[in-house]
Amino acid sequence: MHRNHSISFLVISLVIGTAFISTMITSTAYNFSPNVEVGDVIIWKEENSAGDAFFQSYSEGLFFNKFNITNIVDEGNDTVIYADHFQSEDSPEGFVFIENKEIGRYSNYSLAPVDYLLVPHRYIIIPGTKISDYIEIIKTYLVEDAQIKSIKKGYGVKIETDTEYFSVYFNENGFLVKWAGEGGNSRVLQLYSINGEIYYIPSYPIFALLGFSLIGLIILSQTSRVKIPYSLN
Repeated sequence: MHRNHSISFLVISLVIGTAFISTMITSTAYNFSPNVEVGDVIIWKEENSAGDAFFQSYSEGLFFNKFNITNIVDEGNDTVIYADHFQSEDSPEGFVFIENKEIGRYSNYSLAPVDYLLVPHRYIIIPGTKISDYIEIIKTYLVEDAQIKSIKKGYGVKIETDTEYFSVYFNENGFLVKWAGEGGNSRVLQLYSINGEIYYIPSYPIFALLGFSLIGLIILSQTSRVKIPYSLN
């Protein structure tokens, strides 16, 4: 009987130990708690009008860029997210491996907001981060005639000069939703899907959607009251 208890204790200890070690290997990030996990697959759609591409393709057209998250580790005071990058042309199929690269950095963004929030190769940031909190710092990096303002309730910014236009914003969960620039070339990077689910950018505020729904219900209720004449013949 005592031997059975010893064997049971040994088995339980091995299971717990294995689970603990697996967790340590999968993610060693303690500085921050990322909103993504190893194994997550995220796709961004890229459109370039004049051969000035984001992802080493250096050609104009439509591209889909898939990132399979491979590691989340602490580096200094930051938590860094790495992923395998795959790319396809014209459709989200037939991906070809490009490289393993850093795609996000959970950091103290106030130290260098331009490097961490405004460049097109940063796709994932700390959830809830509002870029508008760093507008005054970002201004110091801009040319004199540039105008910067908050968009998307502070989760993004829009920067304009006489010849160029640029905007970027993340959603509340820390995913880059859209990065767009125009100044001779038109360049747009947009979130396409997360773990196979298509990401739809809301086109209307929630109050507008509720209003449309209410109008639809009123019309439906009025229509249902209309009596259709019929004949016994």
